[in-house]
Amino acid sequence: MRRVIWGIVLLLLVGCGTESVQPTTNSAGAAAATATAPATAAPTAAPTVAAPAPGGAPEVVATLETSGGIAGISQRLVVWSDGKLELASASNLAAPIRLGQASPEQIQELQTAINRPEFKALNGNYLPENTCCDFFTYVLSAGGTTITTMDGIAWPEPLETVLKLLFDLQSGVTADTK
Repeated sequence: MRRVIWGIVLLLLVGCGTESVQPTTNSAGAAAATATAPATAAPTAAPTVAAPAPGGAPEVVATLETSGGIAGISQRLVVWSDGKLELASASNLAAPIRLGQASPEQIQELQTAINRPEFKALNGNYLPENTCCDFFTYVLSAGGTTITTMDGIAWPEPLETVLKLLFDLQSGVTADTK
């Protein structure tokens, strides 16, 4: 019985260590843990930040894909330039299942944060040394940049600002459209 338990523990530990972590320094000289994305994670194409053309169709401002956690969730939040919010779950990623509406001020605040030079200078990955366990993984696509990060690491301020804005928008999506 002990061998079976140790075998399971070993498999879990091996499964958690599939990423290559490389320390880097950010523009302030502080060390940050970075890694290449795991081979199984294939982020979607990065939408670009754009204001809607006068009288034109709205465009994607940002996409935030969240996966993991103890419940193994997988969802995608899409923020449009007209304030429309779409939140889809893994059961039906092709069609939004919940919709919401952001104010023009919220969209402007998000676009301003995304267009900051400090945000555009971020590298593609901000991952903790230990990527195991029940951390959430986030893939943020905005402003022509795709960033992969997880819980368990102190995010650089520009990334933290954008993520917090997106988390706030996501918490406001409540209308069920099933």
